[in-house]
Amino acid sequence: MNLETKKDLTSNWFKTLQNAFCDDICKLEKNKFKFKSTSWKRSVSKDEGGGEYRILQNGQIFEKVGVNFSKVYGKFPKQFQKKIPPIPLASLL
Repeated sequence: MNLETKKDLTSNWFKTLQNAFCDDICKLEKNKFKFKSTSWKRSVSKDEGGGEYRILQNGQIFEKVGVNFSKVYGKFPKQFQKKIPPIPLASLL
């Protein structure tokens, strides 16, 4: 499996997790309150990813809930790369 496929699978898993959290919270609120969703992009001029945040406010159980998802990418400066410890990709899947 190539790296792009692994990235897509991981991203899709986190989006599914975001959906599950929001669905469960709405069920706890007896579906009387809905999340407001806002999508964003890291850069307007370049394709560097983005994300979505969802907010539910003034519920019967939750005063305010936020469930966020980010998928950003790009090149790190060389000095910054050296400071990031390696994470085995298998631990993300």
